[in-house]
Parts: sequence; structure tokens; C-alpha cells
Amino acid sequence: LATFDIYGLERSSHGNITCDVTQGDPYNGSFAITNPGTLRLTGVKAETIQTPEGCDVKLDVATTIDGGQSAELRYTITGSKPTAKNDWEKIIVKVTTAEGATLEQTLYYYCRSPKAQLVVSESNIKTTMTKGKERQYVLFVTNYGRGATGDITLSLPDWMKSATGTTLPSLAQNDTATV
Repeated sequence: LATFDIYGLERSSHGNITCDVTQGDPYNGSFAITNPGTLRLTGVKAETIQTPEGCDVKLDVATTIDGGQSAELRYTITGSKPTAKNDWEKIIVKVTTAEGATLEQTLYYYCRSPKAQLVVSESNIKTTMTKGKERQYVLFVTNYGRGATGDITLSLPDWMKSATGTTLPSLAQNDTATV
């Protein structure tokens, strides 16, 4: 009966890793990586292979991991530009070893403004109108920033009216108002 050893790396836990960053503030986090084999892994290195625009990532990991042991991969993320959309962006980290074992891990990143940041569900409405007829559109205004907005004033042309009025109450982070 023959035996053999296989080199490998795996993340010690499961589930998504989310990094909800405030613009300009360093965000620190970590996750454990495990050497599931019996042999020592050497020359362990971590690098980012995909990073959103305006996102700086610093990585730190031990250079060796003994068989059956784990090591923390620590990261510091600094965002210089708020995320433009309301979807999380991906940071992909690749860990390699001198023995050829590799692991790719996705970090889900969102950078928020330290101030209020309003996003409207429809930034452009293209439609036709019939003179003398009323048309209704529902819009959602969401604050994706960290700060509260204060009262929000809608500025509309004279020929347009808002069913909700022209002043909306203050929105906290992730709050949405319907217009």
C-alpha cells in the first residue's frame, strides 16, 4: 500500500467576507487559511489580482504554515472613492506557496462616503407626454453614505408636481424615501 502527500490551502471558515469601508478610513480584517496536509508549506505569499478603482489593499501573511496548522491572512483596505453603484465590488486575493499550492478568496467591498450620499433609482426618465394628461412615476432616493442627509428639498420644474411634497425628511445610512 502506497501513501503520498498532497499540498493544498483552504480557508478555515465559510461564508462571504464583506468589507464595509468608510472613505479615507483604514479598514482592518483577517481570515484564517489552513494547510490541510502533513507537510510544511513555505514561501507563502498573498497578492491582489482584482481591486476596484480607488481601493488600496495591504496584505500580510506568515511565510510558512506547518501541516495541519492555520495562519491569519490580515488585510488593511483604504477606499479613496465612494462606490458609485449600490452593489458590492470584488477584491480577489490570491495566496501562493513555493510548493505550488494556491487559494483564491473574494472579499466583497463597499466604500461609503463619510457624508450623506444620495442615489436615485432612475437618474434619467425618457418618456412621452400627452398635453392635459397626468403621468405618474415612482422614484426611490437612498442614502448610501454614512452621514444623515438632513431634510431633502426637491427642485422640480413648474409643470411638474410631487405627490409626496417637495420636502423629504432626513435619511440615515441605507434609508430610502419614495418620491
